[in-house]
Amino acid sequence: MNNNDMDQKAKELQNVLEQFYSTTDNPKRKEIDTILNNYKAQSDSYEHVQYYLVHSDNQYVIWFSLSVIEDKVNKAWSSISVSSQNQTKSLLLDIFLNKTGSTSNSTVKNVLPQFIISKLGQVIADIGRYEFESNPQNYLLNITNLVRNPLTSIRGINLLQYISESFTTNKKVISQQKKTILKKLLHQNSPIIIQVLVECLGQLFDQNAEKKFKHANLLAFHVGSPDTNTYTASFNAESGNLTKAVFDALLSYFSWIPLSDLLLPSLFDILFKYLRLDKNSIPALECLNEIVSKNLVPKGFESFLMRIFHQVYSLLTDIVSNGGQQINQYHPDFLKKFTQFIQIFINNHLGRIETNPNFPIPDFLGLLFQYSFFQSEPEYFLQCIDIWSTFLDYLINLSQENGTPPPSKYTDGLLLFQSELVKRILYSFSNNTLSELDDEEKEVNENGISETPLESYIKKCIEVVAKVTELYPEKSLENLYPLFTQNVTSFFCKAEESIKQGVSMENEQQFQYLVKDVTTILHLFGRLADQFVVSFAQTFTAANFIFQKLLDMCLFSVNQYVYKFGSDWEKLQIELLCTIRSFCFWLAEYGNQVRAVVGQQPDFDSNITKLISIIVPLFERNAPESILTSAGKLLMSLATISKPLNLFTQMDMLISNIHNICAPLSPSIQSIIYPAISCTILLPPSNVNLSQQWDQRRPKYSPFIKGITASFLEIPQIPNFIEGKIFCKEELIQRVLRVLRVVTAIIRTVPEVTQAKSILHDGIQDTLKVTLGLFRVYIGYPIVLEAILDFFFVLFEFLKAQVGVVFTQQTISTFLDILGGDNLNQLLSGGNDTGISIIKKLIEILTFIVQQPGNSFESLLGSTIEFSMEKLYPMIVNSTSVLRSPFFTLLYSILDNHWKHCQQNQINSILTAFQSIFKQNDVNLFKQNLDHFEKLNSKLKLYEKISSMEPVFGCSFISMFFEVLISDTQSVHTDDIIITIYRFATLNFDKFFNEFFTTFLVQKNQLSNEQKQILRSNFSNATDQPTFSTNMTQFINDFSYFSFINS
Repeated sequence: MNNNDMDQKAKELQNVLEQFYSTTDNPKRKEIDTILNNYKAQSDSYEHVQYYLVHSDNQYVIWFSLSVIEDKVNKAWSSISVSSQNQTKSLLLDIFLNKTGSTSNSTVKNVLPQFIISKLGQVIADIGRYEFESNPQNYLLNITNLVRNPLTSIRGINLLQYISESFTTNKKVISQQKKTILKKLLHQNSPIIIQVLVECLGQLFDQNAEKKFKHANLLAFHVGSPDTNTYTASFNAESGNLTKAVFDALLSYFSWIPLSDLLLPSLFDILFKYLRLDKNSIPALECLNEIVSKNLVPKGFESFLMRIFHQVYSLLTDIVSNGGQQINQYHPDFLKKFTQFIQIFINNHLGRIETNPNFPIPDFLGLLFQYSFFQSEPEYFLQCIDIWSTFLDYLINLSQENGTPPPSKYTDGLLLFQSELVKRILYSFSNNTLSELDDEEKEVNENGISETPLESYIKKCIEVVAKVTELYPEKSLENLYPLFTQNVTSFFCKAEESIKQGVSMENEQQFQYLVKDVTTILHLFGRLADQFVVSFAQTFTAANFIFQKLLDMCLFSVNQYVYKFGSDWEKLQIELLCTIRSFCFWLAEYGNQVRAVVGQQPDFDSNITKLISIIVPLFERNAPESILTSAGKLLMSLATISKPLNLFTQMDMLISNIHNICAPLSPSIQSIIYPAISCTILLPPSNVNLSQQWDQRRPKYSPFIKGITASFLEIPQIPNFIEGKIFCKEELIQRVLRVLRVVTAIIRTVPEVTQAKSILHDGIQDTLKVTLGLFRVYIGYPIVLEAILDFFFVLFEFLKAQVGVVFTQQTISTFLDILGGDNLNQLLSGGNDTGISIIKKLIEILTFIVQQPGNSFESLLGSTIEFSMEKLYPMIVNSTSVLRSPFFTLLYSILDNHWKHCQQNQINSILTAFQSIFKQNDVNLFKQNLDHFEKLNSKLKLYEKISSMEPVFGCSFISMFFEVLISDTQSVHTDDIIITIYRFATLNFDKFFNEFFTTFLVQKNQLSNEQKQILRSNFSNATDQPTFSTNMTQFINDFSYFSFINS
């Protein structure tokens, strides 16, 4: 074929490729992709693309040509003649070295883009896998010569990086045996590569850097004197690119080379030299981070830790010099990476250096203290706070494990740190920083809590303040006490005076930031309340003063309706209630103490009476729901945590009047207040020597609960309730929802006391029957069904013994009967969120019932399995529904608790369901179900049962797991799957090796007989788990490799 024909073919290919990359029509792309794959498969395509590489400058054509050669290299390189191999290699190398603009002096007009240069280098490295194995030293010598040649240096460095990536690839494009050999040989020769790259860095540094000033020795240093001088440099574009290429190559090797191979003084010294440059030091930090992140400690590592520590110490000294002015000369990205470096160093190596006298940790912490508080950006400051948090966790754990007080050498420094940290969360000291943080938009954090960036910032700082307090409780509380006695009390005095003078608080500027600061201080003391319990006797006077002031401030806030002054005042009132609530554990300890001291009970009781008198008026006023919620939770904590001795008596008036108080309140608030009153009545004093007062509590509870349910119980008696469609009225629906929500909340908080549960059950027994009857009535109202199911789930969870077996069976049968068939279809059709929530709750109820010990609910087993497998499973098996996870937990629970009661066909259908899901690509569900299988195997010998079911299942589960491994759809779970296969194999290794393997491989038509024989012979009959796992890993890789080269 002449050149004109080849040029024409190149243009045709270019047109096809441009269509492929420009179209958004998937069918069209698929059609073009088929054309391109057919072209690749042509016998002469390999020769054609080499012509295109020389004569075409179209990026798409070049990329496609390289992919054709890549396929040939990976699949059939050995089938090409040596002369053809050399010709291809020379062509690619020539383009790579001479036509990619590798130097600033290059005369190449159309420089190839970086993604093609990378592809080109990767294909050259792939070819190198064949040469390197036979003569690694000679192969590397050729590459290192490229590095040392100024004209080809950057491409030689690039090749070293591509070699690392290609020779250690996880891709299944080479056999496992070859992977092992290549990695071993490359590891053996890695010192040469590292040395060449370090030399290159050194030369570039010497050529472009000069010493700025010399440091005096800051520390006594016993392992040599690393260079801690500061340098300046002016790298031109070419030198900068070279330097970046070296660091990229080093990072690639650092990612897999053992740490012992990296402990070279020359490497550390050059990395820290670059770290001290005004610019171009971030890549050096990334390399150091990679090294320090390796947590394995080889022999002789301490001296290198000392070297790193010395360098970090020196660099910290530089950064914090000149009163913090120096830090502004560093790029923010550098500071971020440097902070990460310190964090990794502390995380991985603190335990090795903290007790070593060669490491002056207090001096280091002094520098870190300055470095932390010189940070002006909240994000970078919080990074530093994370380091302190790690250090404090270490000291706390060390103290707890050894049963000794924390080291006194840190006391003064950490108390100072605590004081300065508090200043960072107060507007009085840090107005600019705090004002920049968003306090409007809420974000969900890693714990699923919604909070604004400002709230998150303050909370993280307070947590670290609390850790210092945990270490040194008495001294820390003494250190922080003035915050409350001076700032908080004076604020409320000033506010009270301003109100008396008729000042309009809504517009009073002097309170703008004071309100925020007092709210933060209250939050802080709420977080520290547990420490007043730990050191109760020593801190009682201070804690009692704070508690009394909190009551006074809360009373002031209630009387003055301070929430009307604006949102910040509303937050302040909420925080007051939350802080008092945090002191409920302290109140509990206080109550325990006064019981043993004659004459002190009245003082304690007066505190409780005062607190009740402050809370209750909030419910009788039109306060915001946020405040009412906090007040209700405080009432609940008082009843369930503090449990004052005379609370039942002290709350008598409130209990009697509770329905009048709650009537105007929303159901959400009622669902907090009513459970608090319920617990007050049902929860007796914790002291066993005290009277439980059941004779007084039971008569009090009956009218209380009837006052809630009376309007609900009369619903079925309403004339024409069903026939006249009265049940459809909004008022009726809201009544049902309100009562169900309140009673559900009461049941959920019932005390774990048999007598209390009995009283509650007696009080709501009529409600149960009415609720079950309404389920059928409201079948067309998902919102009501959801509330009813939620009610019964909580009922069965907390009152199952009181409810009894008969009613439970009746309830479950009703649910299954009503929700089967068309009703189920309607609830799950069209992505109905409420419908999905209803069925999810039903699944959870069924799971709970199935998990109950004994045979009480055996009669429900058949209908539960029928509903699950015949009605629900077909609707979710091929979907992405959120119901799939709880559904398979239900199936697991059925097998786990009732295997012996299940019929064989039921077991078969459940196992088939598991098997079908294992074949799908749902990573999380796969892991969940694999864990279920492991638990079932441990308890019931599941794999033995499955193996005994031949020919129904036989080895089908093992085959299925093999297929999953080969398909790579669950690669993240490879190790777990191999362990599962091993457990199957242990049942009968002889059958596994001689029958299963033969049968499995015979069925694989995509492999040749020779390849099948290689796979089988490479899988030894060793039965120990480590060898078996190694064999499995090799089998998976080589099976995929053979399939790849045959494709």
